Amino acid sequence: MPCTGGSHVLLDNSITVLGPDGQLRDAHSLYEILTTDPALAALITSAIDRHRAAGRTADTAVLAPRLEGTNGWRRGRDISRLLRSRPGSPSDILHTNTLEILPAHPAGLWAAGDILVSLRDLDLIAVLDLRARAVRWWWGPGELSGQHQPSAQPDGTILVFDNGRRAGRTRLLEIEPVSRSVVWQYEPGLFCEMAGGCERLADGTILISDAQAGRALILDRDGQERWQVQVSTSTTGARSRAEFYRLSAIPHAAARHLGTGDRPARALTESRVRCQLIQSVRSTL
Repeated sequence: MPCTGGSHVLLDNSITVLGPDGQLRDAHSLYEILTTDPALAALITSAIDRHRAAGRTADTAVLAPRLEGTNGWRRGRDISRLLRSRPGSPSDILHTNTLEILPAHPAGLWAAGDILVSLRDLDLIAVLDLRARAVRWWWGPGELSGQHQPSAQPDGTILVFDNGRRAGRTRLLEIEPVSRSVVWQYEPGLFCEMAGGCERLADGTILISDAQAGRALILDRDGQERWQVQVSTSTTGARSRAEFYRLSAIPHAAARHLGTGDRPARALTESRVRCQLIQSVRSTL
């Protein structure tokens, strides 16, 4: 947590590794790994300076460890709420919204076990080698804007949900990491400023989580809508999240555990969600 004078910038900089028994095996500083790359070190320093200049850093007193009138330590949710209540944007420069363990890249750009991360406020996606404490690849500043859920594809490309905060429109992008070029993009006609994501399904279609509109949809590569689900909510506003952060497909074998309508999990799901079928829904959803 770098600091100057009485102000601090909160860096979400911990990557922890747990064993099968749930015990801590290792821990890594995201900040220290990213700053081994000179360009990323400059990017992070510039972001910290901008936040300080805008008066968006959090005072030490705000992050005091104990809540007044209680014997408990502050929880992460309490700290997040306090940061968000202050003027300007939250000061979590390394706000990390995705972490994916990767298989080896077909062209050797990264190795099996390296991780793909998404840092929203830096408009950055990067592949990190935790063992060597090195950055293997990165992309995004000047191209992405508040992105979520990058995912490596079997052919070595990376699919990412570009929220498009600056432009006011959301895009789906597929990046070829060797050439660092966009090889496919699609604008689904929505703007999801916060949260959300996209996921390629087994048949090549793409599941999109339009979180602020409280819906998800499936598109084919040509942009044809195949399926849609709407989460019923009366609280979703222009700058609020819906009743879900992100939807993801699950195998049919796992879905069967929901059981029939008399099962609590299925009953809760059906009470919260209404489905509008565009075409037949595949059994894997």
